Amino acid sequence: MTDEKTKSETQEDKTGEIEDKGEDKSFGTEGEDKEEINVKETPEELSEEEKKEKQEKEEELKKLRREKERKEHKELAKHKTEKELRKEINDLIHRTEQMQKRISEFFSQINVHRGETNTLRTKRDEANEEAREISITAEEFKEKRNEANMEVSRLKEEREPVIARVREIGRKIKSMKKERDNWNNRSRGTVEMLKKFYINSLNKLLAEDLPLNYETQLFDNVFVLLERLDAANRAEEIHNKISSEYETMKQLNEEIDKNFEEAHKFYEESQENHENMLAIYNEAKELRKKADEYHRELVEHYKLIEPVKEKIDAYKEEVSDLREIISIYTDALDKIRAEKEAEKMKEYTSSAKEKLQKKKRMDINELRILMEQGAVKLK
Repeated sequence: MTDEKTKSETQEDKTGEIEDKGEDKSFGTEGEDKEEINVKETPEELSEEEKKEKQEKEEELKKLRREKERKEHKELAKHKTEKELRKEINDLIHRTEQMQKRISEFFSQINVHRGETNTLRTKRDEANEEAREISITAEEFKEKRNEANMEVSRLKEEREPVIARVREIGRKIKSMKKERDNWNNRSRGTVEMLKKFYINSLNKLLAEDLPLNYETQLFDNVFVLLERLDAANRAEEIHNKISSEYETMKQLNEEIDKNFEEAHKFYEESQENHENMLAIYNEAKELRKKADEYHRELVEHYKLIEPVKEKIDAYKEEVSDLREIISIYTDALDKIRAEKEAEKMKEYTSSAKEKLQKKKRMDINELRILMEQGAVKLK
């Protein structure tokens, strides 16, 4: 028996495995129409249960088709000669190699898109991460703004009763002014002036000898001056109270001004933090827009590569079928070889036995065969 291998056997060994170079099923690229491999798509309008049921039916049909093809090829193999079998095997191996080449091309396309999708994914994730990080800073500004707003609210609450007190004092002063003005109208002079008139008039009455009519008139004037002096005293008393209230109001207004000044500082702090927060939120918004755009491009790449992935699966499935067919024809070829080898061995053995009987010279192989069959024994 010889150890020589045919070209078909050597090529057959190459089909043992198909190396998935660069395969990455998580990415997509554009489809190719160079090979007519039909990839059935499940309509989107079908429910998940309907899709599953349809897929199961398709798988069952494929299985039946493969069984039928295998039976047909087994039957064909029985009626082919060794030469025909070699040619069939070589043709099948050639088809397999062509499909492997197409699969490699598809994977090359995927690898091109993988570089682009990796870049897009990195950019998208970086933009989202940057947006997330600066949003944390924006939240810090927001917290500071809210704290400043709380201080503004607190100062306002403290200020409101003081303002109410000032308004109350203002109303009180207005009422007191009205009363004071009434007494001033009745007094028609100051306390000092009226006291002077009163003392002068009283001294004249007591010290001077006056005519009766003038004395009577002067006496009446003294009583009038007493009434006016009393009115002036009342007006002065109310005026002093008004001055006291004004002093209280002044102190309260100073307290309000101080409150306003402090509140204004917090307001400016709140406004600054609010503007910083808005600026960062706008920046984060733009970053998220970029991230969304990168994501949309990424999804487009996924959509482009999906048909190619389906073609790869279809090609792999056909390559698997071809391997089984090659195996059928290889078995048939091996059977023919085995039968020929057996016939050859039979003839070789018969020739060796004839030489042995005639005591002719034998080569080492002939001697070995006879020894294996027990026709010759070494002593």
